[in-house]
Amino acid sequence: MQMTKKAFAASPGDADFDGIHSGYPAKYLPEAGLTYAGVDFDFPQYRETGNDNVLAMGQTIMPPAGRYSSIHLLAAAETAIATGNITTTYTDNTTTTAPVLVDPFWAWPYPYDGDLIFPYYLTNSSVDYNRSTIFQTISWVDSTKEISSIKLPNVTAGSSSSPGGAVQDTRLHIFAMSLVPATGSGLALEVQHARSTNSWMEGTNKTQIFSVKVNNVGDDWIMANNSVKVTIEASGIETVVPGIINRLRPGGQAAVQVGVTNSEGTVPGTIGEATVRIIGQGVNTSSTFNATLGIPAYDATYESIYSHESPSWYNNGKFGIFIHWGVYSVPGWGNI
Repeated sequence: MQMTKKAFAASPGDADFDGIHSGYPAKYLPEAGLTYAGVDFDFPQYRETGNDNVLAMGQTIMPPAGRYSSIHLLAAAETAIATGNITTTYTDNTTTTAPVLVDPFWAWPYPYDGDLIFPYYLTNSSVDYNRSTIFQTISWVDSTKEISSIKLPNVTAGSSSSPGGAVQDTRLHIFAMSLVPATGSGLALEVQHARSTNSWMEGTNKTQIFSVKVNNVGDDWIMANNSVKVTIEASGIETVVPGIINRLRPGGQAAVQVGVTNSEGTVPGTIGEATVRIIGQGVNTSSTFNATLGIPAYDATYESIYSHESPSWYNNGKFGIFIHWGVYSVPGWGNI
């Protein structure tokens, strides 16, 4: 697909992401062969005179023939939240529709937590030290059928990030698109992404949580009688709470937590290679990745703060109301 807009800038005014010559700082771009959250992207690079992204205007894309489990975009909106639908057509002429929601590339007073984060953005004449971001979206498709075409959303307006969320003009920019294949048959599981975290299991003496995303790339259901377990192996650690997959449909993804402790002599924060292993009746697969063994001490840096995550009790919450109205909330601003 032909690139239609320029978002990456070497200096102020060098790009025109939003119609007023704003842009991302090109010096912080990831490499062209980007792997993010286990998905491979062909990420555009800075071009002095060329474009680097596509405006979503309802275009139809013809991907390589095959079965896929999900569609991933790296994208950003302009001044308001962009919403729309991705429509997938299969070779049997059936369709599925999946919603897409993408936040603005920067926002105030509520900064967004993105996937690719830049320390600032460039205006038409200067540097604005509000962070700018690019977001990953995931759209699930029917992995039992072959895809013939994908229709992008046509975005022209969205909700403002300001209090009230008024409708205003915006556009959706797509930097990269990737489809995750589902080429297996029968019982077939595949690790999409595995990582260590700085979170620990509740009620333990900081048993470290490893997060593993497992895809069912086959065409059979995984059921409880398959007894599928997920463990982490590495020198200096031990899996004490294996992850369990009781049910997973074809094309589905399971987000599994594995509890790991350091062996005696392994200093928390040690960097090393680890292996995630998935075993069960009819299932046996593994994948290696780089991990932090043990939870390191907090450091007063952006990188340390950003590595912290919400606890399991929060992520597992099904319903709740939380109200906080203090002097730091927007309605509380005033002469205080």
